[in-house]
Amino acid sequence: MMAVRALKTSGVTLAEEDPRSADGVALFDEMSVFVMQTYPEDEENGIVPTSTEELAEHGVLVIARVDGEAAGSGALMAHDPVDGLAALEVKRMLVRP
Repeated sequence: MMAVRALKTSGVTLAEEDPRSADGVALFDEMSVFVMQTYPEDEENGIVPTSTEELAEHGVLVIARVDGEAAGSGALMAHDPVDGLAALEVKRMLVRP
């Protein structure tokens, strides 16, 4: 969908990665547990996180690594236009402690 170039500074790298990768899935699972513990009403209201396949098909996942270890992630997906303007939605934003 989008081209994201890899960035590296002071042991930290940011790069587009496959959301179906082991690190992508692990980060998503951690985020899902955190969200459901913090906002249990989301599950009661039928709010379902974006699937990995949907993200792989319609978005881009960027994983932050510190000295090679996955430390966080953020994703962007196309969104319906807002007030006639193209829009993106931030998904799966997580930073490990």
